[in-house]
Amino acid sequence: MNKAKVNHKKKIASLVKPAIFIGVFTGLMAFAAYSFLTYDPEPIAQEFFENRKMGKDYQDLKDKESAKKKAQRNIFLQD
Repeated sequence: MNKAKVNHKKKIASLVKPAIFIGVFTGLMAFAAYSFLTYDPEPIAQEFFENRKMGKDYQDLKDKESAKKKAQRNIFLQD
């Protein structure tokens, strides 16, 4: 009878462990799906990407600050 109880407990344990794993996994996946679907990004990041300078603006700034361009501009201003 003692052996029968041990076998019965092992059988129950072999059914409970996968059930707990599936329950925890399902709960985590449900939480991840809820978080993914309800995520609202901060408006700061969106504003940054909308207002950042384009490549042309960068090239104009680079040209204004280059020594050669400054020298050429100064020569024309002296006339």
